[in-house]
Amino acid sequence: MISGTHCESCKALLEEVCREVPNVRSCAVDYRTGRTVVEHDGDIDWAAFERAVSELGSQYRVELPPAASGVK
Repeated sequence: MISGTHCESCKALLEEVCREVPNVRSCAVDYRTGRTVVEHDGDIDWAAFERAVSELGSQYRVELPPAASGVK
């Protein structure tokens, strides 16, 4: 989940930046709920994913699902 999104522009920007993270094939953000679906090939460096999002601005926050805890 990515919180802090409030419009289509936020959605488009986040999806573009997230797709630049290695192994991310696609990213779909629902700006109304923050629900984010990430399709990937191989492992994702979730710290890099969070950094990519946070570099867009402090209003965005990544909340990783429990399954991603401890995963590179």
